[in-house]
Amino acid sequence: MFTERLLELAYKGEALCSRMQGIASGNPKLNGEYRLIRTLKHVIHRAMDAGANIGDWTAEVLKRVGQGVSVICVEPDPRNAKHIRDRFRQQSQIEIIEAAISERTGLATFAMGKGEHSGVGCLSNSSETELTQVSLVTLESVCREKGVHHFDLVKADIEGEEIAMLKGAESLFRTQSIGTMQIEYNSTWLRTNRRMKEVFEFAHDHGYSVLAATPFGFAEYPGYGEGLEDYRMRNLILSSKEYLKILKPVRAFGRARVEAVRRCQGL
Repeated sequence: MFTERLLELAYKGEALCSRMQGIASGNPKLNGEYRLIRTLKHVIHRAMDAGANIGDWTAEVLKRVGQGVSVICVEPDPRNAKHIRDRFRQQSQIEIIEAAISERTGLATFAMGKGEHSGVGCLSNSSETELTQVSLVTLESVCREKGVHHFDLVKADIEGEEIAMLKGAESLFRTQSIGTMQIEYNSTWLRTNRRMKEVFEFAHDHGYSVLAATPFGFAEYPGYGEGLEDYRMRNLILSSKEYLKILKPVRAFGRARVEAVRRCQGL
């Protein structure tokens, strides 16, 4: 009995420490997601909400930044897209694109999430019953269509398609036309066979820094290590040099620091 209680206490301690690092918490008020908006609020003029669901993130941007910001919401689930249109009917600076965002344009099959506003719908090739056909767009194609040359902040919560979205925006990153991009890393990446390592490789190739969002601020990860690949939910941020000055990240801590030391030692 003592051992069971001790192990349970250890688990609860681990869970608490994870939440303090912005890991394994889906609450945007507590995991650093909304803190990113507050930190950048004075420089956010144009934003994108990729995987907008019912528009809560967009509403937070409007709340923190004010009416001067314009936001493009990209949402493939037709039920959610309708909800967003109704929600922001009076907000002319909000544009809704009913599509999935990926690395190519065209059409794709989309598996609807169970229940309205579930937020877990995803691109799929399976024979699931709740399937619908959706349009595919890339970040580059949206910019061409809307005449956008720069995004200050892009949020991507697209159920494992985040790396595909990055690949569909290479020219924008190459020209530093994305100030910051927040991507949600979690177990959905297993379904699409993606790894956090790809984020670091993409960031390095395009001159961006990788940060982790926490409830207390942002930490810069100096590089990738296998120990980071746990598929526990966290928000990673790709930041250009200009926006890095605003975010003022601290140095890597915890597992990221251990992995950096291991690389230096050739382990």
